[in-house]
Amino acid sequence: MAEGALGDVVVLGLARGVAGPYAGRLLADLGAQVVMVEPPGGDPLRAEPPLVAGESAFFNWLNAGKLGVSLAPGDARLEGLAAHADVVLHDLRGAAAEALEARLAVLAPRAVVLSLTPYGRRGERAGWEASALTEYATSGFGYIAGDPAREPLSLPGPQTEYHAGVHAAVAALAGLWHARETGQGQKVELSHQEAILSDHAWLTTTWTHTGQVQRRTGSLYARCADGFVYLFNLVPYQNLFVLMERFDLLEDEALFDPFTWMARFDEVFALFSDWAKTRTKQEIYHAAQELRVAVSPVNTMADVLASAQLAARDWFGTVAAGGERYVGPGFPYRLTGTPCAVQGPAPLPGADTERVLAPGFPWANAQVAPGSAAPAAGEGPLAGLRVVEVTANWAGPSAGRHFADLGADVVKVELATKPATRALVYVAGDRWPEHYHRSAYFNKLNRNKRAVCLDLSKPEGRDVFLALVARADAVVENNAARVMANLGVGYPALAAVNPGLVMCSMSGFGSTGPERNYSAYGSNVETVSGLASLLGYGRD
Repeated sequence: MAEGALGDVVVLGLARGVAGPYAGRLLADLGAQVVMVEPPGGDPLRAEPPLVAGESAFFNWLNAGKLGVSLAPGDARLEGLAAHADVVLHDLRGAAAEALEARLAVLAPRAVVLSLTPYGRRGERAGWEASALTEYATSGFGYIAGDPAREPLSLPGPQTEYHAGVHAAVAALAGLWHARETGQGQKVELSHQEAILSDHAWLTTTWTHTGQVQRRTGSLYARCADGFVYLFNLVPYQNLFVLMERFDLLEDEALFDPFTWMARFDEVFALFSDWAKTRTKQEIYHAAQELRVAVSPVNTMADVLASAQLAARDWFGTVAAGGERYVGPGFPYRLTGTPCAVQGPAPLPGADTERVLAPGFPWANAQVAPGSAAPAAGEGPLAGLRVVEVTANWAGPSAGRHFADLGADVVKVELATKPATRALVYVAGDRWPEHYHRSAYFNKLNRNKRAVCLDLSKPEGRDVFLALVARADAVVENNAARVMANLGVGYPALAAVNPGLVMCSMSGFGSTGPERNYSAYGSNVETVSGLASLLGYGRD
């Protein structure tokens, strides 16, 4: 039996492309027994570059840790596999999808059946063909990327399908939680387009709250001696002028008002760009971060490979192709109690067919007893769970929102004197009388939550927080790595009042390594990860 957090879960992968297999890879890394079914000729993605001795390194990374079964469409033995599944991933449409799901409802009534399609199973685009480029374009992301005087840009690769794969894995786990509690499976329909669009904090809410269409604004990358650096622009930094030795500007107190800062940011950026041009990106990066100024290098993939932070965290994994092993991406998270692990290389076509179809095959969920709790009418699959959230900006609130949307009781903790991002995409005027409801960004990312204001730096605030945690199932926080421990509410302190607590911490660079205390917003992560270096108009 497989080990890991999902060591008693069976996943049947029938989806082609990237979204379904990526969801399967995420679940496999968590210990699930994932059976990948291919047609006799093999998955077409096996021909995807880069190829090494005829093997696709990309396919092999995407499907590492899975079992490979080769069956022709309509083969009756597929029903035998389906009967053992906890989760089924497929990308069929129309009558074929309806027929499969009807049969699965009989064969595996406790299974979560996920349908993944580019634009959903209903609506005018249900039958549309799609590519990575068209999916990205119709998501709205392409429209806002690039120089306002030039054509829009699109990131290379199946970006939309990666988003969809993450959402599919989340949906599978939520449905699985419900199925294990109640013994009842369900169908989940997922649209690639809706998945990626739901991950954007600004695009839709700028329109819904202000009537404005978000447009391309150009780059905030400053050229330096060996490339580019990025300066996050939404926060006034007095220390930026210390960094540039422009002490005269520290006397201009009005400049550090957020609205004045934004109005004069072109002036600030010009000064920063002039200062940066004779210095290297690593020199600028470390000097700025020592002063807690959110500057980051626009790393190339070679820079990423040489990252001291990633090396210190032993992040890189490997991918096998053509008889060789190469450096590849590591895991997107670290679990202390049930660590992720690659259960093996990607299978050759049909490598496990006979073994998996044999009568005595050891299914990972063979000893799992079905639940019998009555599902609460009208409540989500995570009803009954309580999550305490100490987050700001984007990633943390988005994680909490998913719990809340799925039915969990999410209690958001804010500091009254510094409420978390309640002033971004701000709607002025009489239409929104309460100022704390005027932020489009905040409203989207924090729907379905409850809120409490606590000052965790004071004993009374900590005591109330610990009382909340004592009755919670999970804590989610995305502060800098030093913050929670410095406040006396790091994981050891929380586990002391609630030994069963799961705590998810999402700092920009992780809790270990030489850059663990560096500041990072979403755009900073895009640059240090190498993603930003792939988006552009070519060399100039």
